Amino acid sequence: MSGLEGIARRYRVLLREEMAIVPADADARTLRRIVGGRLRELLARDRVVLATADVDVLVEQVVDDAVGLGPIEPLMRDPTVTEVIANG
Repeated sequence: MSGLEGIARRYRVLLREEMAIVPADADARTLRRIVGGRLRELLARDRVVLATADVDVLVEQVVDDAVGLGPIEPLMRDPTVTEVIANG
């Protein structure tokens, strides 16, 4: 497991515990903004030192897992992908 994956795992757990702060009627864009912002706050609070690009990747992955479709979320956003089949 890479260092980024370990950090992502830790903050996924922390964010799950805090999901009660998110309004139940929030749309997807608002939800992503709230969760991504809170994750950045937690990273700053804990003084996690990462390159800006790594922080962006980490936030995207954790937010995709928390409020999106996890690892297939990037495929869903890709306009060149016309079909996604999940098996198992």
